[in-house]
Amino acid sequence: VPNHSFESVYGAASLWAVAGAFKLFGSSVTTERLVVLLYWVILAGSLAVLVGRRRGPTFGALAGILSVYLVTGGGGLTASAWVGAVALGSLGLVLLDSAERRQKQQGALLAAAGTCFGLAISYRIDLALAVRLVVVLILIVWRWRVWPVLLGMAIGLIPLALNMAEAGVTSVIRGELIEPIFVSGPGRRLPLSYLDHSGQLVLVLCVLAVAGLIAGGLTLLKRGETAIVLAVGLFDLGLLPEAFQRSDSGHITYVACVLVPT
Repeated sequence: VPNHSFESVYGAASLWAVAGAFKLFGSSVTTERLVVLLYWVILAGSLAVLVGRRRGPTFGALAGILSVYLVTGGGGLTASAWVGAVALGSLGLVLLDSAERRQKQQGALLAAAGTCFGLAISYRIDLALAVRLVVVLILIVWRWRVWPVLLGMAIGLIPLALNMAEAGVTSVIRGELIEPIFVSGPGRRLPLSYLDHSGQLVLVLCVLAVAGLIAGGLTLLKRGETAIVLAVGLFDLGLLPEAFQRSDSGHITYVACVLVPT
């Protein structure tokens, strides 16, 4: 039981996903690599769809390729909880965009998006900031449509709730949120000067990407057009603290694989 039998800074859902794959296909490095390949496909495919719907299939394909190129520089073929979480969050944004584009089955799509957002938090509890920003936007722009999203989130948060029931709420919050971010966080931070020029450039690109998405999204929203660009920008804004908390090339590329392609 994570944070009861052993200390874990990652969500139980990410561990249970790999454990489930081991149960089905056997405990091996190959099985773990298949899990992370699935995460990569979901992440790259989601970003390709999000960009492709706005800029066309060519830019969409380039966004997916760029995402894979960047994510491979993070931790290689290891089933990272962060990669799984941002992949699920990105898929949630695709479903949110689909709901905004369609008149039918909006409730089902919004619930599915909420489930992805909830699972993302169950993978990494610190993704709650990015998800919360998107949910607040939905509440402001779509109002009553936030309820299917919240219902879906409740489903996606079941793994986190089960872990809290088994290990205790205090143990999970302390192990996954308080200690890694607020207690040990200052000791884990590296000065930005530690980065080489390429790392500093990628970090700057991440900040510019978020600023551009939010500015463009606000402009579109004022014109009465799509809100998905602003939703993507707010989601990406919620990911930025991860890059500044651990300013090394691995953690920055794990953030850049979502921010830069969008």
